[in-house]
Amino acid sequence: MRVWLPRPLQYPYVVTADPPRAYRVFKGLQGRRHPDWTPPPVVLHKRNQGRLMTARAKAVVEPVLADEAEFLPLACPDMPLWLVNNLQVIDALDEEHSEIRRYPDGRIVLKQVDMPSLGYYAIVASVLTPVFHRDPIQGRRCFTVPQEADSVMYFTEPVADAIKEAGLTGLDLDQPVWTGEDRG
Repeated sequence: MRVWLPRPLQYPYVVTADPPRAYRVFKGLQGRRHPDWTPPPVVLHKRNQGRLMTARAKAVVEPVLADEAEFLPLACPDMPLWLVNNLQVIDALDEEHSEIRRYPDGRIVLKQVDMPSLGYYAIVASVLTPVFHRDPIQGRRCFTVPQEADSVMYFTEPVADAIKEAGLTGLDLDQPVWTGEDRG
C-alpha cells in the first residue's frame, strides 16, 4: 500500500474568500457531510495543495472516491470548481515514527501560513514525513488524520491510478509520501 499527499506541480489552483470567512467555512469540514452546503464566493489563484477539482478532475476522481468524500461546489466566476471534503478521519498516524515538528511540551506545531498578497491564510500541521499504521487505512481510497484534519487529505493507489490513467496533470504523483513500510 502506498499513500500520496496531493502536491501541486507548477500551476494548480487555489481559491480564496475574505480570510475570516474562508477559514470558518473550510475549517468546519472535518470528515462530516454537508448536505446544506452553500457555495461560498471565491477568487481563483494559481496555487493549491490538491483538494480543489476542476470539472474534468471531478469526473475522474469522484467515482473512485465514492462515499469516502464529497465534492462541494464553489462559486468561482472563472471556472467551475469543487472542494473535495474527505469524510474519512482515521487515527492512523504513527506519531512515534513520523517526523513531526513539535513544541517543547510535545504538542504538534500548528502553523498559520499567510499569503497576504492573496488575502488568504491556512492552518496546517507540521507532519513533515508521515508514517501510518497499516490496518486502519487498509482498503481506504482517501483519508486524513486527526492531527491534520483541517489541512491535509491523503489518498491511496486507486485514486493515484485513476488520475494517471486519465492523463490529469497538476499533481505530483511520482513519489508517494509513504510506501507502506513499517518503521521501528
